[in-house]
Amino acid sequence: GLRIRARKAGMVQRIVVPEGVRFETHLTEGSRGRGLLGVLIVEGQTRQACVVKAVAALKEFAVEGVDCGLEELASSLTDLRFWSGDPVGEQD
Repeated sequence: GLRIRARKAGMVQRIVVPEGVRFETHLTEGSRGRGLLGVLIVEGQTRQACVVKAVAALKEFAVEGVDCGLEELASSLTDLRFWSGDPVGEQD
């Protein structure tokens, strides 16, 4: 699962969850989103299949009204270090 966090708190206007994934959250439309918003859950036969599905889901997923940094999350999942099992975001 992918932990979806708010970079900046905001009022949730709408939650868009793509077909084929789950978003476990306490949020509802009109609630204040901050900190951990929820977990986006994808399932697949292999780790690679899950990553591909997660990247595709992040393109459609949204918590409108709250900045979640979804582009950065998708970018880290496509980083070659992530695919090889190495830490992403650490200093070389």
